[in-house]
Amino acid sequence: MIHKVSCSLGYRRLITCATPYNAVFDQAGLTARMFAVVIDRGTTVAQQYGLVHGFPPELRALYLQFGIDLAAHNQDDSWTLPLPATCVIDQHGVIRSADVRVDYRHRAEPAETIAVLRQLRAGILSPKPSDGGARS
Repeated sequence: MIHKVSCSLGYRRLITCATPYNAVFDQAGLTARMFAVVIDRGTTVAQQYGLVHGFPPELRALYLQFGIDLAAHNQDDSWTLPLPATCVIDQHGVIRSADVRVDYRHRAEPAETIAVLRQLRAGILSPKPSDGGARS
């Protein structure tokens, strides 16, 4: 639903992930036509924004005992995962809404994201705030 609504409002969606490209779409059952996808190998971009969860050696060893190998899955040796985040960034690069969760099972509510998009479209959130700060 959020994809259709955001497109109808004139917005594009972008996915960034550390997982190799094909795995993203295979796991989610999506097609590449629906989203622009940026692969963040080694989570280097996510690290710049403080959106990365690392794993200490003892936790890595435990994961490996259960057959979970992030290095193999991500195709790098970083043993990091990006935090789930949903952001609305306007055409001026101003972050208008941000939702970051440590627990991957909980994500931003699509209705909240759509509400921000509609406010931007209606001019309720000014195109470029005079204070230069983000609003949510």
